[in-house]
Amino acid sequence: MTKTVIDPKLRVSSSFKECWLSEDRYLIMMGGAGSGKSETAARKIITRCLSELNHRFLVMRKVSATLENSVIWLIRKTLDGAGISYVYKKNDRKLFIGGNTIIFSGLDNSEKIKSITQITGIWLEELSEFTEADFTQIDLRLRGKVANYFQIIGTLNPIMCWVKGYFFDKHRENSFINVSTIDDNPFIDKQYIKTLDNIPDKTYYQIYRLGQWGVAKGLVYNSTHFVYCAKEPKHYDDVFYGLDFGHKHPTSLVQVGVIEDTYYIKEIIYQSDLIISDVIDLIKLRIPKEYKNKIIYCDSQGSDKIETICRAGYNAIKSNKNVEPGISFVKGLDTHLLTPCSNIQKELGIYKWKEDKNGDSLDEPVKYMDDGLDSIRYALYTYNQHEKEISRGFGGV
Repeated sequence: MTKTVIDPKLRVSSSFKECWLSEDRYLIMMGGAGSGKSETAARKIITRCLSELNHRFLVMRKVSATLENSVIWLIRKTLDGAGISYVYKKNDRKLFIGGNTIIFSGLDNSEKIKSITQITGIWLEELSEFTEADFTQIDLRLRGKVANYFQIIGTLNPIMCWVKGYFFDKHRENSFINVSTIDDNPFIDKQYIKTLDNIPDKTYYQIYRLGQWGVAKGLVYNSTHFVYCAKEPKHYDDVFYGLDFGHKHPTSLVQVGVIEDTYYIKEIIYQSDLIISDVIDLIKLRIPKEYKNKIIYCDSQGSDKIETICRAGYNAIKSNKNVEPGISFVKGLDTHLLTPCSNIQKELGIYKWKEDKNGDSLDEPVKYMDDGLDSIRYALYTYNQHEKEISRGFGGV
């Protein structure tokens, strides 16, 4: 067996030393936000590609549309930062390095995985997005004989899911578990530590700051408020957009198509570390030309950004950010989420009301991981207010 050698150009936290040494079939890295678990998974795969031969690594998210701005971006950023040469074929979603191949794939259709053969290692980012049945099917892909060792790496936040019972409540043979927090990541932005330290909700603090299992109670929306829809209509009566600005937290842009009184919502942008020029570049890339003049209802606190978007030729205006009435209004609509929409799905599972000292829900949501849902509310609530104004003869926008 070839000994794995860590390239000195790749920064590695000592907190994950045992993860690097683990040759167990299952390496499960659970942790809070910013703990470095995903970075460690990416670096381990890169390191194995540099020190071992004949690899076909499979890197997966549940939804293929999320690959480009998550695991693909992270691995390429790591390679570029370390000055390591590689070839990436975007159409095939394959990356070639050191005579080895990294294949990126979603699991939108469980039949997809059956066509990928001779896999020597797998990384499942956001393991909690996958079902236990998905995991069982993926596990079957690692079989046969290899020169080194098979390993499935799973990375996730400790949001209560099937993984807890499968790996944590009882020891599973040939598995290694690592639990981490942001304190285990010496390379993190210190300002982000302050952000996590100031999370106001105890459940979110438990999950994202302390890296401990938690269940979000008192959810703002339930399963009746949004219907998932896999097929997008061919034509809409009208189209408009909602935009929530972010930087360290994600910038979110959603498209809303209207047919009579039904609203079809599509994720367009959901990405962190974007400056306004990046946002405009993505808008140009992802808003169809026929919709260029449609209204973008924006986070009203970003006046300068809104003006910059207008100068780029788009119809961006301030939204109404009245939170509780906006949420109540959205709940009363017939809304459909066009899949894939994994980021909004994740937010729906944790977006909750604040609690008083007795644990009773207040009429104010926790301001954390709500970027996609905010952009939806901006769009739906403000659009309908404007439509009422027009019908009453108060003018358009």
